[in-house]
Amino acid sequence: MPIKSEAGADLVDAVQQVEVRADRAVGQLDIFRHPRDLAAWGVLSRLSARFEGLRPNRSPRQLAPVAINLSRSGALLLWWLQQRGRAPGEYSGPHRMTRDLEHAAERAIEIALRYDAFQTSLPAWHKGRASAEVLSDGAVRLTVVCTPLERRVRAFQQGFPACGGSTQGDSAHAGFVSISAAQERLMTAALGRCFFAGGSSMAYPEPRDLYQSLFRTYLGRMEAMFRRSDSLDLGAYTMADFKQFYSAFLAALAVHEDLCFRFGARHSYPHDSAVMVRERSGWADLCASVSGLRPELCAAIFDDLTFADQGPRQDLSTCPAVPVGGGDLAIVPLFPLAARADENILRVIQRKRRPLFSESSRLKEKEMAGDIGRRVRPGLGPTAPVRLPNGLPDIDLLFVDEGARAVLIAESKWLQKPSGNWGRWADREKEIRKGEEQLAKIRGFLRANPQWLSDRGRLGRPIRDYKVHFAIVARDFFVPPAKPEIFVTDHEALITAMNAARDLGGAVASLRSYGWLPVEGKDFRVQFDRAAVGGAVIEVETYYPLERGPAAHPE
Repeated sequence: MPIKSEAGADLVDAVQQVEVRADRAVGQLDIFRHPRDLAAWGVLSRLSARFEGLRPNRSPRQLAPVAINLSRSGALLLWWLQQRGRAPGEYSGPHRMTRDLEHAAERAIEIALRYDAFQTSLPAWHKGRASAEVLSDGAVRLTVVCTPLERRVRAFQQGFPACGGSTQGDSAHAGFVSISAAQERLMTAALGRCFFAGGSSMAYPEPRDLYQSLFRTYLGRMEAMFRRSDSLDLGAYTMADFKQFYSAFLAALAVHEDLCFRFGARHSYPHDSAVMVRERSGWADLCASVSGLRPELCAAIFDDLTFADQGPRQDLSTCPAVPVGGGDLAIVPLFPLAARADENILRVIQRKRRPLFSESSRLKEKEMAGDIGRRVRPGLGPTAPVRLPNGLPDIDLLFVDEGARAVLIAESKWLQKPSGNWGRWADREKEIRKGEEQLAKIRGFLRANPQWLSDRGRLGRPIRDYKVHFAIVARDFFVPPAKPEIFVTDHEALITAMNAARDLGGAVASLRSYGWLPVEGKDFRVQFDRAAVGGAVIEVETYYPLERGPAAHPE
């Protein structure tokens, strides 16, 4: 099975025809016949209904990839609506589901879910990262070109941990917290005040006391989750402000989600109320009153969380607030509740305020070193970074074990995951390769100047007297090394190994073995799944935990 640059004209044409057929089918969706704002609300409502239908039979771990796939596919569908839907001003009535809208939204969501396999995998073919095979007329199979170690890395980055090993923690999210007995009493009281509001709707007076109680719970969760400094400047607000805002935001969403669920258990599920709709100012005022922040600051954050015409690579976890006409914003609670909020807001800042994002990226290495220093047991933690002369790269992380005569020199890389975009994947990979080149320059300098570190008190003796190791310590994204003398490790795996090993040499041996990565056939499996859109069929590799549900489509 050849990659594109090695393929014959017939194979290239066959893959192109698959793309053309799928795109043609998208343009014929019935959802485009409905007014755009109503269609957007209908799509959100049915996304919520799909998730609720799956919830009783799946564990929280199994539901996490479901939320990711629905978020990504729902955002793709909303983008299609922005490009092809009827003008937004044509609808001014209440948001109520009709049979035609429900059918059109369900069909559109199904197509978007299938099309996601096309949009995440076909760019790999065009970038030379996947080979293709024609299965039949209109059907192709794409296989990502990678080594067994690369497959393990890809599984790790999709959230599969090794047995007893580390995981990237990308599935870490606010989720649905366990509530206290006092909060349960408040929730029960709020449920008692819920009432039918016509059709498949319910309503309730604002339970502000419950919001305030859950706000404190979620703020504690955010404190544990967020990995960036509170002082980080995001424009009109700081990361600390965003943390406080998001805790209030989640408190209101979690109450609504739970009340809908409990109301549905007593009566019938209020599908028309599952999506929260408020005026933009009303959302800001609600979060301000719960969080204690100024309303104008909360309004600025909502502007950043609003879904806009920014192309198909948005998702409803990053930009959950969807305009549905008349100044209203609609939000499906499950997407913010399942979000990695601190990383998502930086994706927004990257798009809207790039200079601030660049400054936040510059600070990452210092924050990584500080986190490692705080969490690694005394004696094995890194020393301060070392600045080398003559324009050479700095040594970001220097670990010294004088007793074992071992040294670890590492470059730190904290890179955003590329979210299925193969162009961005290539950019991130270049950063890892750049780190390898930086280490090569450092290695050459220290070989030529073996006493440089000892002369400055960073080592007890010349570096030639130590066993020296070189590594890239990465967070969120990495690829296997191209140079055999260098190994790559995840940030969390490094901390775990340092605290578990007797000495630095043992930690390095553990990390070099890559035992902290999941193993195919033991921790995960890969199979070809088929997606069909408008007569076009594509088979792509999907990663599954053994005897559990599917992961999100490969990144």
